[in-house]
Amino acid sequence: MQVGKFGEAVEAFSRAIEIDPRSSRAHCGKGRAFAHLGRHAEALECFEKAIVAAPDDADAWYQRALSLAALGRHEQAILCFDKTLKADREDPYVWYRRGLSLEALGNYRDALDSYEEALKIRTVFEIKERRNRLLAEIKRGAED
Repeated sequence: MQVGKFGEAVEAFSRAIEIDPRSSRAHCGKGRAFAHLGRHAEALECFEKAIVAAPDDADAWYQRALSLAALGRHEQAILCFDKTLKADREDPYVWYRRGLSLEALGNYRDALDSYEEALKIRTVFEIKERRNRLLAEIKRGAED
């Protein structure tokens, strides 16, 4: 989708929110559009409103985690990934993204565990490659 389309989506979801300010789906949709535009701080506000409207909405927690990670706020992102996993432990991408945030914080063993959990659910080339690269780095560090 082109940048203009995401801008149109922000406007459309804003109109939906005017009609129903407690619509978690509308807030999430607006947040996703902002995220696609690289406007993660604004996206984060939308996801937080979605969570207020629907505290058990796993997608809102996941989207919030992605925006936090994009903003470099990995510790907070991990908490949101964990909240997402309480509702749905079978999404390999939640485990993968959690691993990326753990890795960004230098927590390589826990990152590796997250990648392993993702691969138990589904073998995804991107996750497998990331896990293998991290394993090689850990082994090199142990040899030094």
